[in-house]
Amino acid sequence: MNKKSKNIFIKNFTNLSLNQGINILIAIVATPILFQNLGDSQFGLVNLAFSIFMLISIVVSYGYHLNGPKQISLLNKLEKESDTIKDIVSLRIFIAIIISIVIIALIYLTKFFNGYELILIYSIQIILS
Repeated sequence: MNKKSKNIFIKNFTNLSLNQGINILIAIVATPILFQNLGDSQFGLVNLAFSIFMLISIVVSYGYHLNGPKQISLLNKLEKESDTIKDIVSLRIFIAIIISIVIIALIYLTKFFNGYELILIYSIQIILS
């Protein structure tokens, strides 16, 4: 392994390790605080809403993290690459907005999410991220 790729590897490894470490640290600190302030029933509803939106975010990003880089790597021109990136991002935003509208409609038209509608409304930003 040459020096340049070794430096890139070390830089990427450090950044990803810090990212994961901070995510774990925040979860360790925030979980007891949320549990104490919300109580066990409300904390369960927050975790349920988070789980629902994490599963829905998989639907929004399904396949694009694999096919997008593959399509871009096969293109030779920079302008075609930017068009492909724009297409992928626009389609993901479109899917996220459609799913958000469906969730909002389900919240207000049915009593399926009775008791934690507000948590779901605020959690829509997870899909849009």
